[in-house]
Amino acid sequence: MRRWPRDSVPPERRTGERYGARPSGTAPPGIGPSAAAARGAGKEPSGPIPGAQGDFRSSPGPIAGKSGIRYFFLGEHVEPVLVFGASRGIGLELARHLREQGVRVVAMVRAESSIEHLKEVGVEVVRGDALEPRDVAAAFDALGPGGHVVSTLGGSLHQGPVVDFEGNVHVIDEAARREVGRFVFVTSIGCGEMMPFMYDRIRAILGKIVEAKTRAEEHLVRTSLAWTIVRPGGLRSEPATGRGILSEDPEIHGFIHRADVALLVARILRDPATVGRKFAAIDSAFAKCVNPIEPFPLAE
Repeated sequence: MRRWPRDSVPPERRTGERYGARPSGTAPPGIGPSAAAARGAGKEPSGPIPGAQGDFRSSPGPIAGKSGIRYFFLGEHVEPVLVFGASRGIGLELARHLREQGVRVVAMVRAESSIEHLKEVGVEVVRGDALEPRDVAAAFDALGPGGHVVSTLGGSLHQGPVVDFEGNVHVIDEAARREVGRFVFVTSIGCGEMMPFMYDRIRAILGKIVEAKTRAEEHLVRTSLAWTIVRPGGLRSEPATGRGILSEDPEIHGFIHRADVALLVARILRDPATVGRKFAAIDSAFAKCVNPIEPFPLAE
Protein backbone atom coordinates (compact mmCIF):
# COMPACT_ATOMS: atom_id res chain seq x y z
CA MET A 1 0.00 0.00 0.00
CA ARG A 2 1.42 3.36 -1.00
CA ARG A 3 1.49 6.09 1.60
CA TRP A 4 1.73 9.85 1.20
CA PRO A 5 2.44 12.64 3.66
CA ARG A 6 -0.95 14.06 4.66
CA ASP A 7 -0.45 17.36 2.78
CA SER A 8 0.28 15.57 -0.48
CA VAL A 9 -2.47 12.96 -0.38
CA PRO A 10 -4.37 13.12 -3.72
CA PRO A 11 -8.01 14.18 -3.27
CA GLU A 12 -9.31 10.83 -4.47
CA ARG A 13 -7.29 9.08 -1.75
CA ARG A 14 -8.57 11.44 0.98
CA THR A 15 -12.14 10.33 0.30
CA GLY A 16 -11.23 6.63 0.13
CA GLU A 17 -11.19 3.98 2.80
CA ARG A 18 -7.53 4.78 3.57
CA TYR A 19 -8.77 7.75 5.59
CA GLY A 20 -12.13 6.25 6.56
CA ALA A 21 -14.24 8.71 4.54
CA ARG A 22 -16.35 8.44 1.40
CA PRO A 23 -17.84 10.93 -1.05
CA SER A 24 -21.25 12.20 0.00
CA GLY A 25 -24.09 9.92 -1.05
CA THR A 26 -21.93 6.86 -1.65
CA ALA A 27 -22.47 3.66 0.27
CA PRO A 28 -19.90 1.81 2.37
CA PRO A 29 -19.65 -1.95 1.93
CA GLY A 30 -22.90 -3.74 2.76
CA ILE A 31 -25.07 -0.61 2.74
CA GLY A 32 -27.32 0.08 -0.20
CA PRO A 33 -27.49 3.47 -1.98
CA SER A 34 -30.88 4.31 -0.52
CA ALA A 35 -29.59 3.81 3.02
CA ALA A 36 -26.54 5.98 2.32
CA ALA A 37 -28.72 8.71 0.84
CA ALA A 38 -31.05 8.61 3.81
CA ARG A 39 -28.16 8.87 6.21
CA GLY A 40 -26.73 11.78 4.27
CA ALA A 41 -30.05 13.56 4.72
CA GLY A 42 -29.90 12.99 8.46
CA LYS A 43 -32.50 10.20 8.40
CA GLU A 44 -32.43 6.60 9.48
CA PRO A 45 -32.63 4.05 6.65
CA SER A 46 -36.03 2.44 6.33
CA GLY A 47 -34.75 -1.15 6.46
CA PRO A 48 -31.94 -3.40 7.58
CA ILE A 49 -28.55 -3.45 5.92
CA PRO A 50 -28.53 -6.19 3.28
CA GLY A 51 -26.76 -9.31 4.57
CA ALA A 52 -26.30 -7.90 8.05
CA GLN A 53 -27.07 -9.66 11.30
CA GLY A 54 -29.75 -7.53 12.88
CA ASP A 55 -31.64 -4.41 11.92
CA PHE A 56 -29.84 -1.12 11.31
CA ARG A 57 -32.54 0.72 13.24
CA SER A 58 -32.67 -1.51 16.29
CA SER A 59 -29.42 -0.86 18.16
CA PRO A 60 -26.72 1.83 18.48
CA GLY A 61 -23.88 -0.74 18.36
CA PRO A 62 -21.97 -2.29 15.47
CA ILE A 63 -23.33 -5.08 13.30
CA ALA A 64 -21.68 -7.94 11.43
CA GLY A 65 -22.21 -8.65 7.75
CA LYS A 66 -21.87 -12.03 6.05
CA SER A 67 -18.16 -11.44 5.53
CA GLY A 68 -17.62 -11.01 9.26
CA ILE A 69 -16.59 -7.37 8.80
CA ARG A 70 -18.19 -5.10 11.37
CA TYR A 71 -19.64 -1.66 10.74
CA PHE A 72 -20.61 1.26 12.95
CA PHE A 73 -23.98 2.76 12.17
CA LEU A 74 -22.11 5.91 11.16
CA GLY A 75 -21.16 3.94 8.06
CA GLU A 76 -17.50 3.54 8.92
CA HIS A 77 -15.68 0.25 8.47
CA VAL A 78 -14.43 -0.88 11.85
CA GLU A 79 -11.01 -2.38 11.40
CA PRO A 80 -9.17 -4.22 14.20
CA VAL A 81 -7.03 -2.18 16.56
CA LEU A 82 -3.62 -3.04 17.99
CA VAL A 83 -3.02 -1.36 21.35
CA PHE A 84 0.34 -0.93 23.03
CA GLY A 85 0.18 -0.13 26.73
CA ALA A 86 -3.17 -1.86 27.26
CA SER A 87 -2.48 -3.47 30.63
CA ARG A 88 -3.53 -0.35 32.53
CA GLY A 89 -4.67 3.24 32.28
CA ILE A 90 -5.85 4.73 29.00
CA GLY A 91 -4.85 1.66 27.00
CA LEU A 92 -6.96 -0.65 29.16
CA GLU A 93 -9.93 1.74 29.06
CA LEU A 94 -9.65 1.95 25.27
CA ALA A 95 -9.47 -1.83 24.87
CA ARG A 96 -12.59 -2.23 27.01
CA HIS A 97 -14.49 0.43 25.09
CA LEU A 98 -13.59 -0.95 21.67
CA ARG A 99 -14.57 -4.47 22.69
CA GLU A 100 -17.93 -3.14 23.92
CA GLN A 101 -18.38 -1.81 20.39
CA GLY A 102 -17.58 -5.21 18.92
CA VAL A 103 -14.16 -4.23 17.57
CA ARG A 104 -11.42 -6.85 17.44
CA VAL A 105 -8.58 -5.73 19.73
CA VAL A 106 -5.04 -7.09 19.92
CA ALA A 107 -2.78 -5.96 22.76
CA MET A 108 0.90 -6.46 23.43
CA VAL A 109 1.52 -6.84 27.15
CA ARG A 110 4.73 -7.47 29.07
CA ALA A 111 5.24 -10.89 30.63
CA GLU A 112 4.96 -9.58 34.17
CA SER A 113 1.75 -7.59 33.57
CA SER A 114 -1.71 -8.88 34.46
CA ILE A 115 -3.97 -9.72 31.54
CA GLU A 116 -7.06 -10.76 33.49
CA HIS A 117 -9.06 -7.62 32.69
CA LEU A 118 -8.14 -7.85 29.01
CA LYS A 119 -9.09 -11.51 28.72
CA GLU A 120 -12.44 -10.82 30.42
CA VAL A 121 -13.51 -8.61 27.51
CA GLY A 122 -12.07 -10.78 24.74
CA VAL A 123 -8.86 -8.94 23.90
CA GLU A 124 -6.27 -11.03 22.06
CA VAL A 125 -3.07 -10.76 24.10
CA VAL A 126 0.46 -11.07 22.75
CA ARG A 127 3.22 -11.20 25.35
CA GLY A 128 6.20 -9.00 24.59
CA ASP A 129 8.36 -6.00 25.36
CA ALA A 130 8.28 -2.82 23.27
CA LEU A 131 12.04 -2.49 23.78
CA GLU A 132 12.46 -5.68 21.73
CA PRO A 133 11.76 -5.07 18.01
CA ARG A 134 11.05 -8.78 17.46
CA ASP A 135 8.29 -8.69 20.05
CA VAL A 136 6.77 -5.62 18.44
CA ALA A 137 6.84 -7.33 15.04
CA ALA A 138 5.08 -10.35 16.54
CA ALA A 139 2.26 -8.10 17.78
CA PHE A 140 1.78 -6.71 14.28
CA ASP A 141 1.77 -10.26 12.93
CA ALA A 142 -1.08 -11.06 15.31
CA LEU A 143 -3.00 -8.01 14.08
CA GLY A 144 -2.62 -9.06 10.46
CA PRO A 145 -2.81 -6.81 7.38
CA GLY A 146 -4.51 -3.47 7.81
CA GLY A 147 -6.04 -2.36 11.08
CA HIS A 148 -5.22 0.63 13.24
CA VAL A 149 -2.57 1.14 15.90
CA VAL A 150 -2.77 3.04 19.20
CA SER A 151 0.24 3.49 21.47
CA THR A 152 -0.16 4.65 25.06
CA LEU A 153 3.30 3.38 26.01
CA GLY A 154 5.10 5.20 28.77
CA GLY A 155 7.45 4.41 31.61
CA SER A 156 7.03 5.28 35.27
CA LEU A 157 9.14 7.90 37.01
CA HIS A 158 11.46 5.29 38.53
CA GLN A 159 11.89 3.53 35.16
CA GLY A 160 12.92 6.66 33.34
CA PRO A 161 12.00 7.72 29.81
CA VAL A 162 13.44 4.74 27.88
CA VAL A 163 10.07 3.27 26.90
CA ASP A 164 8.66 6.72 26.15
CA PHE A 165 11.14 7.16 23.31
CA GLU A 166 12.78 3.87 22.35
CA GLY A 167 9.72 1.67 22.85
CA ASN A 168 7.46 3.99 20.91
CA VAL A 169 10.01 4.34 18.11
CA HIS A 170 10.04 0.56 17.69
CA VAL A 171 6.24 0.60 17.40
CA ILE A 172 6.26 3.54 14.96
CA ASP A 173 8.93 1.99 12.76
CA GLU A 174 7.13 -1.35 12.57
CA ALA A 175 3.84 0.38 11.75
CA ALA A 176 5.57 2.28 8.95
CA ARG A 177 6.66 -1.04 7.45
CA ARG A 178 3.15 -2.47 7.55
CA GLU A 179 -0.14 -1.71 5.84
CA VAL A 180 -1.82 -0.02 8.79
CA GLY A 181 -4.65 2.48 8.68
CA ARG A 182 -4.49 5.05 11.46
CA PHE A 183 -1.79 5.54 14.08
CA VAL A 184 -2.88 7.34 17.25
CA PHE A 185 -0.08 8.25 19.65
CA VAL A 186 -1.10 9.16 23.21
CA THR A 187 1.65 11.19 24.89
CA SER A 188 1.26 13.98 27.45
CA ILE A 189 0.26 17.58 27.79
CA GLY A 190 3.42 19.69 27.67
CA CYS A 191 4.94 17.84 24.71
CA GLY A 192 6.14 19.57 21.57
CA GLU A 193 5.00 23.15 21.12
CA MET A 194 3.23 22.96 24.50
CA MET A 195 6.51 22.63 26.39
CA PRO A 196 7.16 26.37 26.90
CA PHE A 197 3.81 26.64 28.70
CA MET A 198 4.43 23.89 31.27
CA TYR A 199 4.35 24.82 34.93
CA ASP A 200 7.86 24.87 36.37
CA ARG A 201 6.94 22.41 39.14
CA ILE A 202 5.59 19.93 36.57
CA ARG A 203 8.65 20.39 34.38
CA ALA A 204 10.90 19.60 37.34
CA ILE A 205 9.15 16.25 37.85
CA LEU A 206 8.23 15.16 34.32
CA GLY A 207 10.66 17.13 32.17
CA LYS A 208 12.76 14.18 30.98
CA ILE A 209 9.73 12.04 30.23
CA VAL A 210 8.03 14.85 28.30
CA GLU A 211 11.22 15.44 26.33
CA ALA A 212 11.42 11.74 25.45
CA LYS A 213 7.77 11.67 24.36
CA THR A 214 8.37 14.79 22.28
CA ARG A 215 11.26 13.12 20.46
CA ALA A 216 9.01 10.13 19.75
CA GLU A 217 6.31 12.49 18.45
CA GLU A 218 8.84 14.10 16.12
CA HIS A 219 9.87 10.66 14.87
CA LEU A 220 6.23 9.81 14.10
CA VAL A 221 5.61 13.08 12.26
CA ARG A 222 8.50 12.33 9.92
CA THR A 223 6.78 9.13 8.72
CA SER A 224 4.05 8.89 6.08
CA LEU A 225 1.64 7.21 8.50
CA ALA A 226 -1.86 8.64 8.94
CA TRP A 227 -1.02 9.81 12.45
CA THR A 228 -2.79 11.74 15.19
CA ILE A 229 -1.15 12.81 18.46
CA VAL A 230 -3.20 13.10 21.67
CA ARG A 231 -1.77 14.85 24.73
CA PRO A 232 -3.92 14.28 27.82
CA GLY A 233 -3.88 16.69 30.71
CA GLY A 234 -3.54 15.60 34.34
CA LEU A 235 -5.03 12.10 34.52
CA ARG A 236 -7.64 10.79 36.92
CA SER A 237 -8.85 7.20 37.29
CA GLU A 238 -12.59 7.72 37.56
CA PRO A 239 -15.53 6.79 35.32
CA ALA A 240 -15.94 8.68 32.05
CA THR A 241 -17.85 11.96 32.22
CA GLY A 242 -18.37 12.52 28.51
CA ARG A 243 -16.90 16.00 28.88
CA GLY A 244 -13.59 15.26 27.13
CA ILE A 245 -12.61 17.76 24.42
CA LEU A 246 -9.71 18.14 22.00
CA SER A 247 -7.89 21.43 21.55
CA GLU A 248 -5.04 22.56 19.30
CA ASP A 249 -4.20 25.50 21.57
CA PRO A 250 -0.69 24.90 23.02
CA GLU A 251 -1.50 26.99 26.11
CA ILE A 252 -4.46 24.94 27.32
CA HIS A 253 -4.14 22.78 30.41
CA GLY A 254 -6.31 20.96 32.93
CA PHE A 255 -7.41 17.49 34.00
CA ILE A 256 -9.20 14.59 32.32
CA HIS A 257 -10.29 11.08 33.26
CA ARG A 258 -8.48 8.22 31.57
CA ALA A 259 -11.79 6.74 30.44
CA ASP A 260 -12.66 10.01 28.69
CA VAL A 261 -9.34 9.97 26.84
CA ALA A 262 -10.20 6.46 25.64
CA LEU A 263 -13.55 7.67 24.31
CA LEU A 264 -11.83 10.49 22.43
CA VAL A 265 -9.27 8.12 20.90
CA ALA A 266 -12.04 5.80 19.68
CA ARG A 267 -13.73 8.75 17.96
CA ILE A 268 -10.44 9.90 16.47
CA LEU A 269 -10.03 6.51 14.82
CA ARG A 270 -13.33 7.12 13.00
CA ASP A 271 -12.71 10.76 12.05
CA PRO A 272 -10.41 11.37 9.05
CA ALA A 273 -10.31 15.10 9.83
CA THR A 274 -7.98 14.33 12.75
CA VAL A 275 -5.18 12.95 10.55
CA GLY A 276 -1.96 14.94 10.83
CA ARG A 277 -3.09 16.91 13.91
CA LYS A 278 -1.82 17.28 17.48
CA PHE A 279 -4.38 17.71 20.24
CA ALA A 280 -4.50 18.35 23.95
CA ALA A 281 -7.24 16.26 25.60
CA ILE A 282 -8.96 17.98 28.54
CA ASP A 283 -12.17 17.72 30.55
CA SER A 284 -14.16 20.80 29.53
CA ALA A 285 -15.14 21.36 33.16
CA PHE A 286 -11.47 21.64 34.19
CA ALA A 287 -9.97 23.29 31.10
CA LYS A 288 -7.98 26.48 31.62
CA CYS A 289 -6.44 28.69 28.96
CA VAL A 290 -5.45 32.33 28.49
CA ASN A 291 -7.18 32.16 25.10
CA PRO A 292 -10.83 31.42 24.33
CA ILE A 293 -11.30 27.65 24.41
CA GLU A 294 -12.39 26.32 21.03
CA PRO A 295 -12.87 22.53 21.06
CA PHE A 296 -12.06 20.69 17.85
CA PRO A 297 -15.31 19.58 16.14
CA LEU A 298 -14.71 15.87 16.50
CA ALA A 299 -17.18 13.65 14.68
CA GLU A 300 -19.50 11.63 16.92
